[in-house]
Amino acid sequence: MTKESDIRILDCIKVQDAFHLTYESEEVLNYNNYDLLMVKDSQKQSFIITLKSIKKNVLEVYMSVQYEKSIVGSIKAQLLFSPLTSIEGALEVIKITKIFPACHYDKIIAFQEQNKDIILVIELIHVNKKMKLTLCGIKENQLTDYNQNNIILQLDFRNHHDDIEVEIDSIEGLHGTVICSNVKAELVSDDLEY
Repeated sequence: MTKESDIRILDCIKVQDAFHLTYESEEVLNYNNYDLLMVKDSQKQSFIITLKSIKKNVLEVYMSVQYEKSIVGSIKAQLLFSPLTSIEGALEVIKITKIFPACHYDKIIAFQEQNKDIILVIELIHVNKKMKLTLCGIKENQLTDYNQNNIILQLDFRNHHDDIEVEIDSIEGLHGTVICSNVKAELVSDDLEY
């Protein structure tokens, strides 16, 4: 895990689909756009935000509206995962989806193991697109229960030493954890055969 950053949030304003957080910090915040950060507020409540952009004294973030009041004040932020630096093709997906998708309620429509790779095709229902994820260089595979109806509750990525841990929590069907050396993502056409 990376070190925590101490940040003082002075104001939180909802602007369209994101929140603008006016902040102060004694340190330079070395985060990238679309990074996932674990935040601890002054009440020691922890939650995840997605950093849409970082500018001088303003963080533009995606987060649940329930944290709008609790994020104001002193917080600690820690990098959980950086899709732009860790997933090949992430930016092209983000241009359509706004964040690297957690795939809530999306469906895995294809699952294939090839050599040391796993290929997943996920129907992104909120943007009416399909995303192909290739988990390359599988080191550990604990995925189970692939069937005809694989509904994702949460698709989660984390750094795991020098590798990437991918966890699929499901409502039904394929679920489990994979540790792989890298991940590739791309949006694919509807007529592509899986």
